[in-house]
Amino acid sequence: MSSAKKPKSNIVAAVSSMTHIGITIASCIIVGVLIGRTLDRVIGTSPWLLVIFSLLGVVAAFRAIMKTQISIAMPDDSKETETETETETKETD
Repeated sequence: MSSAKKPKSNIVAAVSSMTHIGITIASCIIVGVLIGRTLDRVIGTSPWLLVIFSLLGVVAAFRAIMKTQISIAMPDDSKETETETETETKETD
C-alpha cells in the first residue's frame, strides 16, 4: 500500500516544484517591468528604465531558480554530519 502512495507523492512534489519555478519567473519579471514603467513615467526616461528593470527582473528570476535548484539538488547534510560526529564521540568514550 505504501508503494502506491510513493509515486503519487513524487508527482505532487514535481508539480509543486514546477509551479514554484513558474511563479518565481513571472513574479520577478512583472515586478521589474512595473518598477521600470513607473520610474519611466515619473522621470520621463521612457523606455530606458523599463528595459533596465526588465533585464534585472530576468536576472533575479534566474538567480532565484538557481538557488532553488541548488537547495533541491544538495539537501542540508548538517544534521547527518552532527549525528555522525556525536556517534563517533560516544564510541571513543
